[in-house]
Amino acid sequence: EAGDSDAARTALNEALAIQRRRLPAAHPSIAATLTSLGAFYFRIDSLDAAARVTVEAADVARRALGPGHPSVARAVSNLAIYAAIQGDLETAERHAREALALRRAALGPDHPGVARTLSTLGQILTDQGRSAAAIAPLRDAERITRLTYGDESPETARLEITLAEAHLSVGDAEAALPLLRAVLQGQRSRQEPTADTERMMGVALATLGDCEAAR
Repeated sequence: EAGDSDAARTALNEALAIQRRRLPAAHPSIAATLTSLGAFYFRIDSLDAAARVTVEAADVARRALGPGHPSVARAVSNLAIYAAIQGDLETAERHAREALALRRAALGPDHPGVARTLSTLGQILTDQGRSAAAIAPLRDAERITRLTYGDESPETARLEITLAEAHLSVGDAEAALPLLRAVLQGQRSRQEPTADTERMMGVALATLGDCEAAR
């Protein structure tokens, strides 16, 4: 695997060097290669390098394609994820909100890319200890994901679980319970493990005072 990583890094850097020699500094292909290089560094846990080249990718994309292009949003969204993993949640939130505005403007309010960025923002707010603020973006992400993939898709279930967790963390078990029931129904229809969801349902039921059903 290390050899494969070295080969991939070499190939990306060589492609970037060729592009820099042959293309204008502000060219979409350079932005795309920088974004791919950032994603590669992320996969091998080199987060400082990932952030560095992705900042450049966003700058090149802005100059080459305009500030509202989806390629800019992709790079900025990646920066939000990198900053969040590094623990810089203030920077992560700023990038996530910028990416969200860009994606809504470029792709429309109900695009799956918007849902992904809303989910990222919700997770960042949760990590900041702001679960109440996270509920709105997570709810919107769940709505878009449901429209895109269907009621019982794994993608929708993941958002429902995250949203239910946010509701439980602010003591709103009544809002969490129907989400968890929907997740459980989908998991059973797909013959997936249900133990974690059942535990969360038990917490919700106990919070509502239904201790018998929570057992």
